[in-house]
Amino acid sequence: MMGIVVSVMILLCALLFGYLSRQNVVDPKPIWWTALVYVVIYGVIPVLLLFLYKDIGPRFYWFNVVEYDRGISPYSSFLVILSYICISLSYVYGPNVSGSGVIRGINKTYSRISLRSWFVFAFITQLASLYFLKLYTSQRGASLYVLLQNAGRLRNGESIVGVNDASWTFLSYATCSIFASAVISAIYSEVRSYKTSDNIKTGLFISMLISIGITLLILWLKAGRLHLFNFIVLIFIILTRRVRWQTRLIFAILGFALGYLILTSGKSLFGVQTSNDNVTYFSKIADAASEFGFPVMSLELTTHSVNILWRFFIDYALAPIYVFGLPISAFVFGFVPELQESVAKINTVAFLGTYSSGEIPVDIVTLGYYNMGVIGVVITSLIFGFAMKSINSVFSEHNNPIVSAVKYMIIIYFISVGIMYADPVNFLRDSFYIWMPLLVIAIGSPTLKSRRNIVDVGKSR
Repeated sequence: MMGIVVSVMILLCALLFGYLSRQNVVDPKPIWWTALVYVVIYGVIPVLLLFLYKDIGPRFYWFNVVEYDRGISPYSSFLVILSYICISLSYVYGPNVSGSGVIRGINKTYSRISLRSWFVFAFITQLASLYFLKLYTSQRGASLYVLLQNAGRLRNGESIVGVNDASWTFLSYATCSIFASAVISAIYSEVRSYKTSDNIKTGLFISMLISIGITLLILWLKAGRLHLFNFIVLIFIILTRRVRWQTRLIFAILGFALGYLILTSGKSLFGVQTSNDNVTYFSKIADAASEFGFPVMSLELTTHSVNILWRFFIDYALAPIYVFGLPISAFVFGFVPELQESVAKINTVAFLGTYSSGEIPVDIVTLGYYNMGVIGVVITSLIFGFAMKSINSVFSEHNNPIVSAVKYMIIIYFISVGIMYADPVNFLRDSFYIWMPLLVIAIGSPTLKSRRNIVDVGKSR
């Protein structure tokens, strides 16, 4: 029952570091959100898997590689608690980069851009996303309806009659729609309180709904439940920024129900058969828990069952080579050089003996252990905490609705994907929709700086 011990210890640490963060004038929310994710994947899920292990469906046959008759081990529990403490220490007491001239320059670059320019950029980004979506559907050679029906099966690598095999690259580029929807939603959330034309507010509201609809369509095709869940959480935070707590509570309850449906039944929603013919209530819970059981299973296998060679943080260097170098090499020279396998591939081979049918992700604690054992866990966690603190420094303009929305988008990505899917290669690749728009804005910012208002009237409220 070490999962319960882990949960209690993480929550106690969260209370302590939440208090200390306030004393050091640091936003405590990332501390609490990180604690929530840690409690779920390293505390709650391990306990559920322990009690429902016999009800787990055949899709998770690779769990049998791990001896899990007693749940998460004391050693793995120690590493998890140590990791959270290191993240919190680094976040609260790590170097403050807000005084850096570079950081101040980046902050001013994004905060001085007018709402009108942000909207135009978001509109263009959404058009680009639709273009990449069109390229993806053309590659598949099937209608959008067929692709939506079989999104989950395609993600699992299954062959569908009438649907071509295709790369996911264009669909990954299309996820920049997330950035566009966040920006448009933030603009609407800000302008709806202005004393300005109702036509402008209505136009922004309709634009927001269309943009969110496009993003949901793209995320459905991508069949990634975590990204879909993150997007819903992000939009909720943006739209409830200026509403009463009663309204926020209602939206939170509805969002929680929808999020639970996505996380627990997402595979079925995406058209994937997830259970045996003998479906029981407990087997449904077991399958839902198993979907998020890979962090604890990877950690248990890595720390107890596998003789591993330390990677000494090489994956941080491999990430840009995989994400940028290989595509450039293929385009310019016509070939792809063979590189050292990423840590996720190594982890998959440890379970399955091959990664030909996909990868088993690596969580942040397992990544740290692969890097250099206990010391690797400490260093990896310290880096993660410092990265979160740096994000708060770069996007510290709390009164700017767009900067605030972008900050939450990045932090949500860090806390969810960065913890559960921590392989630097996949982390950098999946964050394309964040860093690419920000890079384009930074390059073109001199032409975007103007008035902060989206309308020509004052922004009195």
